[in-house]
Amino acid sequence: MPMQRNLAPTLAALALVALPFPVRAVPVELRVDLERSHIFAITHGSSLFGAQGAEHAIVPTHWTLSLCMDAEHPAAPGASAELDIPVSGLELDTEMARRLAGLSGTPAPADVARLRARMLGPGVLDAEHYPAAHFSARTIAHPSAAYPVIRGDLTLRGVSVPVAAAMDITPAAEKRVHIVSHFPLTQSNFGIALETIKGMTEIADQFDVMIDLWATSTGKACAAPAPPSPPKAPSQNR
Repeated sequence: MPMQRNLAPTLAALALVALPFPVRAVPVELRVDLERSHIFAITHGSSLFGAQGAEHAIVPTHWTLSLCMDAEHPAAPGASAELDIPVSGLELDTEMARRLAGLSGTPAPADVARLRARMLGPGVLDAEHYPAAHFSARTIAHPSAAYPVIRGDLTLRGVSVPVAAAMDITPAAEKRVHIVSHFPLTQSNFGIALETIKGMTEIADQFDVMIDLWATSTGKACAAPAPPSPPKAPSQNR
């Protein structure tokens, strides 16, 4: 049956043409709209003290973010993120910070100044010797189409801790993308000792980080990531 033998290669070729070829996603630079985007943290009360008086909103006044990804295919190889926050620019319980965090009321200015000084002091963030918080990510997992997970290291107070954060990514018009993420962190993992009152902690060890980003695709290929810098030893003049 020579005709059937001759048809076999033709049918195989037609089958290949009919199959959809995989789309090769390529991450691009995303320009973050700093005026519309927000990053903030919320502390909570310990179980013994409850939330009253211990829920505080912390917001950076300055931060920079380099973001590289394909919004429609976040897990494409080459995705990355680099976030830098100057610690000395962190503000506590401002009207905007508490509004973003959904906290009611505003603490007295004297209390806010005292708590902020303690937050930036040597017992907590130690801004004098560790002036910046830095997050670096090189991979994005994609366990579901709805919530890809970005994985990286967060360095705070000279200590690097692995972080995995689920993201809600929504493409919008005009090459824009909306990215929302919420994840917990633990203060003691960064060497922060919780203050105690009569042997009991007032603020819980765990706090929440909220990220709400608006960004626009530049269409440009991402710049090659810089090699990681060795951690700087803290100053000995303490």
